[in-house]
Amino acid sequence: MFCDEMILEKYQSELLNYLFNAKKDCITMIWNEENDIILVTKTFENYFADSIDTVINRPWQLIFPDHIVQRINAHFDQSSETLHIPWLIITCKHNAPTYFTITIELMDVGSERFYICTMTDHTKKHQLEMTLSRVEKLLLSAQLSANIVHEIKNPLTSIKGFLQLIQAGVEHREEYFQVLINEIDKIESLTYELLQMANPNKDKKQSISVEKLLNDVIFLMKTQATMKMMTFDIVGDLDVSIYCNPNEMKQVLINLILNGADAMDRKGTITIKVENEGDLVKIKVIDKGHGMSEETMSRIFDAFYTTKENGTGLGLVVTNHIIEKHHGKLSIRSVENEGSTFEIQLPIILTN
Repeated sequence: MFCDEMILEKYQSELLNYLFNAKKDCITMIWNEENDIILVTKTFENYFADSIDTVINRPWQLIFPDHIVQRINAHFDQSSETLHIPWLIITCKHNAPTYFTITIELMDVGSERFYICTMTDHTKKHQLEMTLSRVEKLLLSAQLSANIVHEIKNPLTSIKGFLQLIQAGVEHREEYFQVLINEIDKIESLTYELLQMANPNKDKKQSISVEKLLNDVIFLMKTQATMKMMTFDIVGDLDVSIYCNPNEMKQVLINLILNGADAMDRKGTITIKVENEGDLVKIKVIDKGHGMSEETMSRIFDAFYTTKENGTGLGLVVTNHIIEKHHGKLSIRSVENEGSTFEIQLPIILTN
């Protein structure tokens, strides 16, 4: 009996130590081998239920989505090492996205085993990183402005020259008119891309399923797909949601699809593959076009660099900018004469 009391005392002391040392931006939960939550910090109420009493003695699996539950179970079935789940977006009770990292470790007390789960709120850190990113972009704006002036000045010089020729009464004016239209189109395309980069972000972010996002994009692309003799093959796990500005993310996908269409000389099949990696989703836009050289790959995100006759060199810059705003990542794999794969990685939104 005395031995049992010592174990119980140690058990209470060690577990309560986790709770008293918990930070305000952390949630600590402890569950036993029967999967019942036995202790949880008061900070749980700031994010989820109104009272911690609603989760005490209930299965911990109710807290997380199924694929996270599977990941946790699979890890501890094979290992006793601490499990780290980085950077998950969870919609909490105030209906705002919260950026968490999750750490789960084992603690043995006597013959009993407990699981200590710590969820750390990194939302403020994420907001700070976004602010620093905006400052960095402002510092680069002077260089970008100089490039913009150069890119606009070139077609304006051509327009002025041809207008002077027309004014002088040269023949074949119709040919010059077409040149003027082409140069004006270049300026129009450039200003559109710049507006996308300056994006005032009027549309708020929201939770949207990848399936709906892709269906909307395919619908918007229907006319262009017909004109360019382009078809789509959508494969993978579409039953996943992301937290994004839908209009911006549609623009990203349209830009990548149009890149693929141009690479295939405007005919062929664009494959869109979706992969659910647990805490992030990968959306791959795959074409079987002519691919890119090493030089092109090294400069692919340089503003105003383009290999297209009528390109602005800003399409992928805008695309990458939007993805970074969504705390995502854009990567590209390409082989000349075989094709390219543009891969978007975005955090999955976990709704609780």
